[in-house]
Amino acid sequence: IDVVINAGQAGTAMSGGSNWNDPEVVSIIRQWVHEGHGFVGVGEPSAYDKSGKFFQLADILGVERERGLTLSSNKYFYTAMDKHFITEDKTRPFESGEPVTNIYATHKETEVIDIQDQNVTIAANP
Repeated sequence: IDVVINAGQAGTAMSGGSNWNDPEVVSIIRQWVHEGHGFVGVGEPSAYDKSGKFFQLADILGVERERGLTLSSNKYFYTAMDKHFITEDKTRPFESGEPVTNIYATHKETEVIDIQDQNVTIAANP
């Protein structure tokens, strides 16, 4: 396996639910990504509200959910890239499905690919 896809709404079995509360699970996934493998999040990946974080792998994903704890932080990286390899063959606008709100890029290196109403809908983190 070279890529893991974590998809679903927070608190559901599809997204992993309370498994993201297990430090061993988070550590194993972090190490695996560090070794060069891919982690793709769809919806609310690694979502578990713990220790001031909503996405337990926010550092890997490059995005986090605003819950009122970081309103004073400089996190307004809302410019979508003109081109990205993920979208190079896209011929029509994105259909992001049900919106996940209050998502922001955690740092300027996050590659914002699509944004809707100041919510990052598609991003990559190099």
